[in-house]
Order: sequence, then structure tokens, then C-alpha cells
Amino acid sequence: MIIPGGNVQSDENSLVGSIIINTTVPKGPSSLPVYQQHYREGDKFSKKFGDDWDPRPNVTSETDAPEVAKKVMEQFGGLPPDAQYSGSYTEYLEHQTRSGELIRKEPIMTNVYYRKLIDGRPVSGDKDQINLELGENGELLNIYKSWSNLTYAGNVPIISANDAVIKLQLGDTITSWNDDSDNVFINNITPGYHVFGEEGSITEPAWFFIGKSGSGELKAFEIYARQFANFTATPTTGKVPLTVNFTDTSDASPSKWYWDFGDGTNSTDKNPSHTYAYAGTYNVSLRAWNDLGSDTMEKTDFVTVRNPAPPVANFTGTPASGTAPFSVIFNDTSTNTPASWFWTFGDDTNATIQNPVHTYAAPGNYSVSLNVTNDDGTDEIARSDYITVTSLPLTTQPTMTTIITTTVTTIPTTTRPTPTGTRTPFSTVPVIAALTLTGLLVLIRRRNSS
Repeated sequence: MIIPGGNVQSDENSLVGSIIINTTVPKGPSSLPVYQQHYREGDKFSKKFGDDWDPRPNVTSETDAPEVAKKVMEQFGGLPPDAQYSGSYTEYLEHQTRSGELIRKEPIMTNVYYRKLIDGRPVSGDKDQINLELGENGELLNIYKSWSNLTYAGNVPIISANDAVIKLQLGDTITSWNDDSDNVFINNITPGYHVFGEEGSITEPAWFFIGKSGSGELKAFEIYARQFANFTATPTTGKVPLTVNFTDTSDASPSKWYWDFGDGTNSTDKNPSHTYAYAGTYNVSLRAWNDLGSDTMEKTDFVTVRNPAPPVANFTGTPASGTAPFSVIFNDTSTNTPASWFWTFGDDTNATIQNPVHTYAAPGNYSVSLNVTNDDGTDEIARSDYITVTSLPLTTQPTMTTIITTTVTTIPTTTRPTPTGTRTPFSTVPVIAALTLTGLLVLIRRRNSS
């Protein structure tokens, strides 16, 4: 991957050449532990013991410097156990002609450096370090010590290495260790820390792009890695026109903001208000800056704006006819999501629930209406003589019929000879009836005479 260096400047404010990444961009981590710095007495000091620009023919050699420095540090409590030797070099006083030609150089001192890694990761900024300037025979000329105690303060999310590459392309760097416009070949991408060296400061996460220039000199770029931009908004849904109030909730003390509202407009206010004029779903992003760099938070489909949609009233009632007392189940079938309902049932009663059940006590034809409301408006529907209630039919009483029974008693008679000759036959019933009545009268008389 090749990144044009036109946007990236070195610490000396000179533009670098192209940045060629010759290593795999790591996929993690997604968070780093951070630490709070504390200093005890003797953890931070600087002392001067001699003139550091006098020539010294027998200065401590670079080979002997680590062991000499270790012995010198015993008078200052010794080297911290987590101190890592990071190199030494000898400084010289150079004598030149007026034309700049080197005549001779004389050794002045040997510098010895120790640094502290945090969790084995690189550190920049006001990093913990010990620098010693050694003269002849291990003589201490100067010492600088800044060595904090770290207390775990939790884990913080960090941007991905790929996002760090994008920030590098934009020139959004904390520092860049480069002193010319040469191309830089990156062979290591690793997370680390940027520190401030102040009591109570929090170590800040960073991505380090470390490599060499074409001439072989060490080069590095540092990208601020903390994810700190964030925001809220209210309301996030509503009808056109919708005014949304945005609130920056970023940590890490941002001092600059750039909002993109997703509809082609933006703002640089900390807590802006924005009115959406058209229906749609909008992505919103916030880019925030602090003293170390920027971070961007984008929220997809964050604001939804719709056109007004008043309700359209409708309902059913089941059953629609019957005899009193008669119960009807009413169902709201309105569209566009009503939020309130007002029913009138035609018998001087009403209801305000969505799906009421109403009982009609008396016969009649009843008109029913429904009024519905939502945030966008009101609608009403009325149906005349929608419910028919009848009364029960009258019941028919059975008719009682009196039956008179007559008992006829037959008195045996003496058989008489049947006359001969042909005659028209006649019924014997009247004769028998007459005889019977005569017999009854005779009996009654006898009873009376006795």
C-alpha cells in the first residue's frame, strides 16, 4: 500500500514523501487498557553536576556506558525494574574551517538512555525515561529522570488499524519522526501509548507506524487511537418538518466539532439543532477533535422523517341485528395508526377504547359513529341505522274445551216375535231412548213413594 505523503508533515513541518506500507495491517486489538500516572518523591527530577561542553579525551565508551550508568544510578535508588536500555551515543565537539571543513573532533560526553514500555508497547510524548550524561571514568555530568507509577484505569475502545491508515492519509497524526522529504517504508504497525507526564494524566492509546527512510534512518508516525466521539439526539423520528436537537456526548475533552446530518447540510456547533425538510431516513456523523487528534462517530439510519399521515376512520360491528338486550362487538379498522378513539352508539352512550363491546337495552334502529385521532390529524365516520334491535314476539295461551259426557243405561227388553211381511225398516234407537227415559221415570217415582 502506498500513501502519498503530501498531507503528512514531520515534526520539523517539512512534508514527507510517499509512505509505503510493507507489512500486514493488523486486525486487532479493539481496545486497550489505560493507566493513570502518579509520581512519588524522587520519581521526577533533573540535576546538573558539570560543564557538559568541555572536551574529555577519556569519556566513558558507548560499550561500557550501560554498566557504568547502572552503577551511577545506585545513588538515586537504582534503576527501576521496568527500565529498558534504549541506547547510548557519544557527543563530540567539532572543529571546522571557515569553509566548513572538519579539522578534528573531540569527545565531550556519552549519553545513556533508558525508557519504559507500557505492557511491552511503545510510548511517546512525555514518556517515562532516564537520561544520563557521563564524562571521564564514569563521572556523572547530568541526570534527568521521569518515572511514574501507573494505576489501571480500565479499558477504552480504539479505532482499527485500517481506520488509522485512513487518518494517516488525511495527515491526522499526533507526531511524525521524520526530518526530510524522503519516502518512508513502514515495516511495523503496532498499538501503543501517548503520555503527558502530568500528575493524574491518563495514558492515551495510539497506533504507531514504524519504519525507515530510503537511507535507512528510523522513521515513525503516530496516530491517535481512542474512540471518543459520540452523540445523542431527540427526537429521532417524526413528520416533516422535523427539528432534531443534537447533543455531543464525546469524552476526551473535544474542542472542535463537525456534524454531517445526512441531507447535504452540516454544522460546526457543539450541540446543534437541525430541521429536516423532506421525508427520508438519514445517517448522521460527528467528527470531534481534541489536542491529540480526531475521532468520528457515524450512526446509520439514525433519523427517520415521514410525511404527515392523518388517520382514516373505519369500523365494523358484529352482529348488526338481534333482539334486546343485544350486545355488539365493535372493531376499529382505521388506517394510519390512530392514537385515540371516540365512539357514539346512538343510544346516548359512548366509549373511548379501541374495540368496545356495547349492549343495546331497547328495540330500535341505531346510528353509530367513530372519531379517531393521531399526531397528524382527525377523521370521523358515521353509519345511519347501522344496528337494528327488535323485541321478543308475544306468546299465545292454549284454549280450554269442556267435554260433556252422557251416560246411557240400556234396560234389557223381552224378545218379541218379528212380524212377517215386507215393511220399510226403521231405526230402533228412538224407541230404545224412549224406553230408557220411561224406565228412569218409573224408578224415580218408586223411590219417591217408598
